[in-house]
Amino acid sequence: MMNNRQGRYSEMVEELVREKLVATRLQNPFMVLSNDEKIWALQLKLAAQQEQSSSNDEDDNEMFNLSDFEYAQHAIIAQGNIQEAMDRIEGMHHFRKEYGIDHSGDQIAYYLQEIMKQQPGYLLHLDNNPNTNDGVIAIDAARWDPVKALTHDTNNANKDPEFNWKVSLIGVYYMHYVVQPSLASIRQGLLTLVECDGVSWRNFSIQWDNRFHGEMFGNLPVKFKACLAYNTSMIANLVFSMMKPIMPKSMKDSLHLGCSLLGSDEAPTNLRLGDVYLQPSREVVQRAIVQRAMGLTAQRRFHEMTFKLE
Repeated sequence: MMNNRQGRYSEMVEELVREKLVATRLQNPFMVLSNDEKIWALQLKLAAQQEQSSSNDEDDNEMFNLSDFEYAQHAIIAQGNIQEAMDRIEGMHHFRKEYGIDHSGDQIAYYLQEIMKQQPGYLLHLDNNPNTNDGVIAIDAARWDPVKALTHDTNNANKDPEFNWKVSLIGVYYMHYVVQPSLASIRQGLLTLVECDGVSWRNFSIQWDNRFHGEMFGNLPVKFKACLAYNTSMIANLVFSMMKPIMPKSMKDSLHLGCSLLGSDEAPTNLRLGDVYLQPSREVVQRAIVQRAMGLTAQRRFHEMTFKLE
């Protein structure tokens, strides 16, 4: 349960959005669609409106009650495949409805904090590169414990036996949500950096992966530009090969194993990603991750409020 003090995160997001609304009235270069993308998005929105008008199901009306930003996002990811986009919209609707996803600053901050608490050292970095528009996520797979995520535990504020599962699922969802604040970032795609040094079988659960992909990740509207796995061992390579059948296609196609961090002489080093990202300390970095996520959320909120398909 989010406490009252976390109300400041939603207030922070809203204040940043107001500042952006006052500061600019010009066309935003990060939100310009190509002619093809605009046609795809308009076709998708029309298909959704037709589906709504022909259905008496209240759930269908709610499902397609999306912002123009979201229609454009789905259109870009599906590259004009309307049925694929409609299926993804339906899958994400069920996920949001089942788990009460509201995209508020409070909820985003809460679940990012909770997943870092549940899986200490797992999340190393979240950002959007302002020069290239890449979303960037860095994680340490050796710090992931699926047993914690799957353990039923009623020792939480809501007495919810699925609490640990929800933290893992919603936390990872928001990791991907915040690094896509604009249509330019959605088009450019996501760079995922995965530290694999020390990965063992205890870091892998087919039960967790199947449920994770089935309930959310398989429908997530994201393009994976590159997934770079660092310091992979034989076990890590086997884990990736076992996960490939359920990976999103763009993630599978962009996967590169056996990467190494390079030194100043461009030679491979024995450094782990955590040696680079967790400075000066994990606690400082985790606070910075939440603050950065609030700024990215404000950017996305601003873009959703101002972008119109026309």
